[in-house]
Amino acid sequence: MERVRNVTLSLPEGLLVRAKVVAARQATSLSQLMRTSLERTVVTSERYEGAQERALARLAHGFEMRTTSERYQWNREALHERS
Repeated sequence: MERVRNVTLSLPEGLLVRAKVVAARQATSLSQLMRTSLERTVVTSERYEGAQERALARLAHGFEMRTTSERYQWNREALHERS
């Protein structure tokens, strides 16, 4: 089991009251509500950063833009041919 640490938060009183109401409506503690919210925020951020790194790596590698496969045998003249 992961070690649990206590932390102190400073929150505006109005926000604290509203958060307690949300926790009560969800039948959970304020601590659990905060853990869930922080976990969601951290996971979302990590996934975004991972996706960004993968996208940048693909851009750095470049994309194959040629149309020289057997399926496509285009050339400039054929594409710009006037009828």
